[in-house]
Amino acid sequence: MRATLYTTLFIFLFSWGQKVQAQYWRTFVNPLYKVHWKLNENQHLAAQKILQKRASTPDTLNPIYWHSKTRLAEYQKHPDSALYFARKSVLTVQMLQKSTELYAEFLRIYILDAYYLDLYYRKHLYDKYNSQRSLTSPIANNELLGFYLQESQYLAPYLPLQNINRRITLPLITENLNALNDTIYFKRVIQSKNPAKAALYLKEMGFNTPGNSQLPKHVQSFCQQTQDSLFAWNYEKTSQSHTEAAYLQFIADNPEAPQVNQALSQADELAFSKCRNAHTALDYTHYLTQYPFGKYRKQAKMLLRYLTVVPVPFARADGQYVFVDSITMRPWIDSAFDFAYPFCLKHHKKWAPNAATLISGCALVMKQDEFDRNQWYFIEKDGTPLNGKQYDEIRQISSTKALVSRADRHGLIDQYGRELFPPIFERLLFDTSNQIGMVHNGDAWALFNSFGKRISKFEFSEVSHNTDNQNAPTALVHFENNRIIVRKENTDMVLDFEGNLNFIGGFNSIEPFQYGISVATLPDKRQLFIDTNGTALSDTFLALLSWMPGAYYQATIPGKKITYGVVSIKNKGPQSLKFRSENAIEFAWYWSNPHFLTRTNTEWRIFNAQDSLVAQGKTMDVKGHAQTLFIQTLRKNPKNRNSPLIKKWYNPQKNGFSEISGEEIGVLQEERLVVYEDKKARLFHVNETAYPLFSETEPLKEAAEIREIFRINRQDLLMARTDSLVGIIDLNGRLRLPFTSGEIEEFDEINFIHANQGQRVLLNENNQVLLTDFEDLNDEGFEGYFLLKRHDRWMWSDKRKRLFGETPSTKIK
Repeated sequence: MRATLYTTLFIFLFSWGQKVQAQYWRTFVNPLYKVHWKLNENQHLAAQKILQKRASTPDTLNPIYWHSKTRLAEYQKHPDSALYFARKSVLTVQMLQKSTELYAEFLRIYILDAYYLDLYYRKHLYDKYNSQRSLTSPIANNELLGFYLQESQYLAPYLPLQNINRRITLPLITENLNALNDTIYFKRVIQSKNPAKAALYLKEMGFNTPGNSQLPKHVQSFCQQTQDSLFAWNYEKTSQSHTEAAYLQFIADNPEAPQVNQALSQADELAFSKCRNAHTALDYTHYLTQYPFGKYRKQAKMLLRYLTVVPVPFARADGQYVFVDSITMRPWIDSAFDFAYPFCLKHHKKWAPNAATLISGCALVMKQDEFDRNQWYFIEKDGTPLNGKQYDEIRQISSTKALVSRADRHGLIDQYGRELFPPIFERLLFDTSNQIGMVHNGDAWALFNSFGKRISKFEFSEVSHNTDNQNAPTALVHFENNRIIVRKENTDMVLDFEGNLNFIGGFNSIEPFQYGISVATLPDKRQLFIDTNGTALSDTFLALLSWMPGAYYQATIPGKKITYGVVSIKNKGPQSLKFRSENAIEFAWYWSNPHFLTRTNTEWRIFNAQDSLVAQGKTMDVKGHAQTLFIQTLRKNPKNRNSPLIKKWYNPQKNGFSEISGEEIGVLQEERLVVYEDKKARLFHVNETAYPLFSETEPLKEAAEIREIFRINRQDLLMARTDSLVGIIDLNGRLRLPFTSGEIEEFDEINFIHANQGQRVLLNENNQVLLTDFEDLNDEGFEGYFLLKRHDRWMWSDKRKRLFGETPSTKIK
């Protein structure tokens, strides 16, 4: 039984072994198979020796030869050789496939095929790509790209287009390299953050041009990102500039940018902010034209109306004042006031003492409280109180400052309504030219500057200033030469405008500085001149009398016999003129040509400012007249003691007295004199030139009947009267306002009121009628308006004669 089993097994093994053995021996004796087997067993050196022996044999036509060479080069880390051998294996297997029998034999021997060799070649193609591609250098990638293009061209004659390497691998690697270079170029442009480079990149890529859809998708993506970055960079630069013009230019240059709406919003914001700062109708109109759908258009329209409508105070029949539109006369705000001034607009250049023109865009109004006390405050154009501050009185002292009072206490506000000092001080002095002042808290004085900052302690008992009323609770003063004289503990001290102590003089008193000079009184009552540092500039005098402060002084000179002299203040300091007088000297200004009259018991002398004797005489009555000229009184007929007295004036141009004489001589401005004789007044120049009265339009019959010529506030005009008529003439005698019955009085700096038989008319200097039919006119001085009284009620009128108030014949609609 056992023997039978063994016999059967032997026969089976023998018959199977014959087939296997034949196949085995066929492959085992094959050198290339041995190489293949040894490489599988990692016997690389033995495989290399066999391959070297087979290099010049027909075995090189076998794909396995080149595949083995590939594996061996791969083991030896020779990637370029491995790639070369892999390509050879692919080409040889392609040749082998032309013989069906040989290729079938190849497949029986080796467990690999042409597709496997193609994939192995593909692996080496990708290994080279992965190891040699550059992420930063397009040059290196272009060299690699050249290799693959050359590889593709080399394979073309041998491999069909359907081959995986020709159809997929090499085109894909080439595409990847091109894409990699595109990525590098794109990254360089993005990292540069240079708009010019980005624009050039887009131009080179042909982005946003016809046919750009043919660009690879990744290039299209890069271009889109570049364009987005370009927009972002341009917008960032525009944002740094942050001007309306820059944002509008961004929109014009980049209409497709996603930031366009944001840029338009920013431009809108800036344009409206500019309008609000300028706050003019022209700016708001421009804004609405340029931004018809802007987010601030409603506000702009409202503010435009706010600016173009001019509200004016309208006097109602009940005595209250409301503001109405000056054109339509419709109510503008609901509030009513006991009194109101017009709104101060930016074109109002003139300021008035009532503070109505202090704050631009605001109106000064008044309401009486429950105790009938006047409460003044400012309102804005919409009727809102400016700051909630109310005062018993507001008095403007300059274009930017006003004094305010409440309960007999005083303060200071600026042109914005801000309290530089609240009204808590008993006294307040302010110098508008130097923008500095002093406040008194009830115990002492302190110095403050134009910003309302106190720059000294409350420690001074007195302040020396040049006003007539030294005890007035408020006053406008003028401190000169950066010096303020104060008293502390019975000692005069001199401060500068910063509150620093300049010097303490050992003087009983120091007069305010003028032209860098002051008169100081010593403890022995003598006086001398000092400079702003307290240095003596002259000898001491018994007394110094100021004729023209800072110009000429009379000095009482000590000695065995007291004499009088003249001290002239010039650029070099006080200088004494040489002449002396036993009696007090009289001074005559002679319109900037000063002269001096000395007198003894027997003689008088006249000296000029150059210290020269210009006239002298005896016995005649000569004296100063209004400190302007010298008058000589004498008999009309010197031989007749009963002859009437006449007067002549000293004429400096001929160093003698005038040939013209009169019963009285009046001094006018600009070297003009009026001489009265036989109840007639005649106009002369101080040099004796006569100015007959005349009219340029018709003969002036009233000229011979002039009884009086006198000054008015206008320095270029004079008033002339006959027995029943009055007129206005200029300094050369030309008639400016015709002679008329009644009275002519000055209203303001340029206009006149003519009153006759109860009728009052406002005229300008050219005799043009500005207003009629009023009972009284208040010269509040508000530019562009008049405050007049009609039917016992005060109301405003503009220069176009429009009346803003209810009268028996008019009612507000």
